[in-house]
Amino acid sequence: MIFSGQSILLKALLFYITFLAEAVSTQAGPVFCGLLIGSMLSGEGFLTQALLAIQYDKVWSSYHHWVATGRWRW
Repeated sequence: MIFSGQSILLKALLFYITFLAEAVSTQAGPVFCGLLIGSMLSGEGFLTQALLAIQYDKVWSSYHHWVATGRWRW
């Protein structure tokens, strides 16, 4: 059961995640969202903790490279 205050928070969160996901390339959008949600779930914000909080499908160094350089290397 979702209360009114929670609904407002979820709508705002969805708006900002969508806005940020549209700012990155189409290929990097799912990776970005996964890392963002992983960071929120871990509560610490570190890349390693974010990856441990989600199911990721690339190697760790690929995520690190994407965050460090702002580019995705396929």
